[in-house]
Amino acid sequence: MASVKKNFLYQSAYEILVIILPLITSPYISRVLGPENLGIYSYTYSIAYYFSLFASLGIKYYGNRRIAQARNSKQELSKVFSEILYAHLVTSCIVLVIYLGYVSFFVKENQLYSYIQAIYVLGSVFDLNWFFFGMEKFDVTVKRNTIIKILTVISIFAFVRRKTDLIIYIWIMALGNLLAQLYLWTKLKREVSICTVSIKACFRHLKPLCMLFIPLAASSIYQVLSKIILGNISGDYQLGLFDNTQKLINIPMSLVIAFGNVMLPKMSNMFKNYDQEKGMIYLERTVPLIMCIAFSLCFGLISVADIFAPVFWGKEFSAASKLVAFNALVIPFYAFANMLRTQFLIPRGRDNVYTFAMVGGAVINIIVNIILIPYYGAMGAVCGNIAAEASVSVIQAVWIRKEVRIKRYIKLGVPFFIIGFFMYFVVKFVGKFVDQNVIGLAVEIALGALVYCTLSLIYFIKSKNEFVLSILKNIKRKWIK
Repeated sequence: MASVKKNFLYQSAYEILVIILPLITSPYISRVLGPENLGIYSYTYSIAYYFSLFASLGIKYYGNRRIAQARNSKQELSKVFSEILYAHLVTSCIVLVIYLGYVSFFVKENQLYSYIQAIYVLGSVFDLNWFFFGMEKFDVTVKRNTIIKILTVISIFAFVRRKTDLIIYIWIMALGNLLAQLYLWTKLKREVSICTVSIKACFRHLKPLCMLFIPLAASSIYQVLSKIILGNISGDYQLGLFDNTQKLINIPMSLVIAFGNVMLPKMSNMFKNYDQEKGMIYLERTVPLIMCIAFSLCFGLISVADIFAPVFWGKEFSAASKLVAFNALVIPFYAFANMLRTQFLIPRGRDNVYTFAMVGGAVINIIVNIILIPYYGAMGAVCGNIAAEASVSVIQAVWIRKEVRIKRYIKLGVPFFIIGFFMYFVVKFVGKFVDQNVIGLAVEIALGALVYCTLSLIYFIKSKNEFVLSILKNIKRKWIK
């Protein structure tokens, strides 16, 4: 469990940085560029992101899993890595060429912006995150991301000064992503050797890569395609509101993703070595921590939504308050579904269940978006997100209910739902007596965190949660030293 705690702390430290930096840049960018320009950025980025998904196929999960399974043998590791790498380079370069052709012949508005976003697709060609995640070398990616993120923030404040600087903003974001990918290549030699492999050996990975691409593509539908639909139907202003809301929700959800990234290679290695019982024990131990994080973030955002949007983004974004509160309901559903797929489905090769659930969620999302966006704009897109994530969670749980203790996992999350609900009422009550400004927002956030963390810690101690107690013992030991 030590490596899990260490890697989770690495990832958590980085995710905290990821949370802090947007808190610094988002108000500035929202005021400088405005909703319309943010809508243009979001639209062009969404298209580029879609192509980058095709460039990566399912390497995020498949590459992670295969490296974790092969890492006990240096020879096998080099062989598997080389095969997957060559297959990835070929497919991603083809997609990059197709993207450039698409922009040249089909994009009429904002074509220059779309060309610059090609750098983001290029970043997918050089992606090596899957390898370092599979090796559980999270410290390498954390250090890389930290440096790049800080440089990106500095560049935004230094060079983005007015509404006409949208093109500079796109350059900064796109180049930051590319540099982050290129950095990992400098660390590759000490970990693995690239060897000569046959074309046939490379292409044997295409089928599983495509299989795991299907759920990722489906997931992108309610993360990206909903923006495209919203932009075409409701315009740039509604898209700008929705995009800021999505970015805000993605910040806390990155903590959930971090935990899944840490556990996937660990569980894949266990199941490969037939340590099934230990794997299931790990899974149950992590459920309370995951649901604690999820409900804290969910009720925390709901509690401060009314004051957050106008204070943080400016009065132009006041209409986003309800979007933030409602969209926060996505977090517990996403956390539960992510836990099941990264700690059970993908490590055990149950890709068909994962695929079916994500495709089902995408279909539901499309239906809800088509029905609600014309009438409710950004709120309709939010409803589509919630419906999609809830359906994915339910489908996965129902499918594997005989193999894992779903009812037990749900019961482990109930205490944190109650604690979150209590925190909500405390924050809303105190909110009546504070001003709607930065100080008032800080008071509400600090109070909510204090209430939730205190009650959750008491619960973990009373329930004798081994994962949390071991972390507390390590902290106590270091403090005493």
